[in-house]
Amino acid sequence: MLQSLHVHNFALIEDAKIDFAPGFNIFTGETGAGKSILIDAFGVVLGNRASADYIRSGADSFWVQAVFDISGIEAVKSLLTEQGIDEEDELFLRRRILANGKSQATVNGVQVPLAVLKSFSELLVDIHGQHENQALLKSDAPLALVDLYGREEIAPVRKTYRELYTAYLTTQAKLTQLEQTGSERERILDRLEWEIKEITEAALEAGELEALQEEVKRLQNSGKIMTAVNSAHEYLDSERGILDNLAAAKDQLAAVVRYDERLHNACESLEGSWIALDECRRELSDYLSREEYDAARAAYVEERLDLWYRLQKKYGDSYEAITAYLGQAQQQADELAQLESNIA
Repeated sequence: MLQSLHVHNFALIEDAKIDFAPGFNIFTGETGAGKSILIDAFGVVLGNRASADYIRSGADSFWVQAVFDISGIEAVKSLLTEQGIDEEDELFLRRRILANGKSQATVNGVQVPLAVLKSFSELLVDIHGQHENQALLKSDAPLALVDLYGREEIAPVRKTYRELYTAYLTTQAKLTQLEQTGSERERILDRLEWEIKEITEAALEAGELEALQEEVKRLQNSGKIMTAVNSAHEYLDSERGILDNLAAAKDQLAAVVRYDERLHNACESLEGSWIALDECRRELSDYLSREEYDAARAAYVEERLDLWYRLQKKYGDSYEAITAYLGQAQQQADELAQLESNIA
């Protein structure tokens, strides 16, 4: 309940504090006594629109404070907790309007946005007057009043109704979607079937794109590769090449190592180097004997890569994305094929 209203520098009021008794309280007085001013001030602290014009002449601001007893009002206490404000059995709503029109609102001394102030006042006050009762304009307010009667009996029925109504809305939306799709069914189905055929016939494989990119890079640079391999092979295998020189050096050390053990490691190093380079020479020789430019293979790789790039542009930038698109297209096509039965 409202315990007190304190108005300061509002219109003609310099400072007035009113304490309310439990039960029914009445303002009486002649026209012009100030009853409406108090109601206007009360509306300001509840979050109604306020103007700096209300500031009393000679003052730089006005403020209004309302104190409520909220013991037992769980909705208000829950809102306090939600806003991070300490719970008490008294609630202090305060609003100050400055001469520049700026507004400051506090709840229990904590500054809050005006919308939060309004959310508290809506739980505490309902002003009845010409065009003043706003609660009844909210669609859920009359329903909440109806549900107050027979709450225990109504609650399970209401819960079942909500579940059924939600299911109905979901089904209705699905039906609308299916009916809209039905008008374009053939066109969409033709497109999907073409896309499914295009992706399926491509027979893409995971990792294939990367392998093709590596191969086309090798094929496009086959001339440079063969020149380099041939030169490297000649350096190793020509008369007085690297291998011949290593063999000569190895033989020279082998002939004298028995006279000086300190040459043993050097001799073994030359032996190991010669074996490694001879293995390299054989690999290069095999490469030269096997490798030759395959124009047909190069054309196939280029064509296959072109197919990959076209499918990537249309359906996704990776094998996984294209495969996922294919799955979605197949599912959608199946749904369209069963459209009539689904609508029924």
